Amino acid sequence: EEMIDRTVDGLNKGNPPVRSAEGTGGTYLMQDSSGLNYVSVFKPMDEEPMAVNNPQQLPVSSDGQGLKRGTRVGEGATREVAAYLLDHPKSGPRSVSRQVMGFAGVPPTAMVRSSHRVYNYPKGFDGSVSNDAKVGSLQMFMKNNG
Repeated sequence: EEMIDRTVDGLNKGNPPVRSAEGTGGTYLMQDSSGLNYVSVFKPMDEEPMAVNNPQQLPVSSDGQGLKRGTRVGEGATREVAAYLLDHPKSGPRSVSRQVMGFAGVPPTAMVRSSHRVYNYPKGFDGSVSNDAKVGSLQMFMKNNG
């Protein structure tokens, strides 16, 4: 909940999502209210590799198979949320342990709806109305040295 609240605060303060130049899909770094820190990462389902609104110009899948064999286009967000739910702390379920991170270290992840003009929309859409909301995974931003 805190991750979502901090993400919404950043959007409400006018800090837009920042699209990452890396990766094969649409990945957006979400800023906090100060605009100085990233708090989460949003990955819309329709911008995944080989999906219809992929901003990296990858070809659209003709049979629904994703970029990696055995995956389906648009299911990446669901897999990320499932990984977080299955990654429970060693001491037991999150409802009992109060630990945020599980044994495998998957950051908190939720399925959310979001709309913003910087997302990759088809012609005729601009993210300005609630019908333009995208569904995708929102995962806590983790700093790394890699």
